Amino acid sequence: MLVQHAVVVRDGERREIDAAALVRGDLVLLDMGERVPADIYIVEATSLQVDEAPLTGESSPVDKTPGSLPVGTPPLPSGETWRLPARR
Repeated sequence: MLVQHAVVVRDGERREIDAAALVRGDLVLLDMGERVPADIYIVEATSLQVDEAPLTGESSPVDKTPGSLPVGTPPLPSGETWRLPARR
């Protein structure tokens, strides 16, 4: 079985980790064509569509837009696409 990885910013450093090791507060960086490694908040995106067929059976990609972050979320650096795992 293949282990899914995620590129995150943790403690201010970019690193690649096993997706199973994601914790609340990790900022997940995604590029086009990558799998979303966890249930996450979308902080910034441009024309983002997600193939949810494996989860919902939806036949077409679904548009996704940024939403509000939880109170207390630290300011995010600009110039990158940042993601925050949702609360569990």
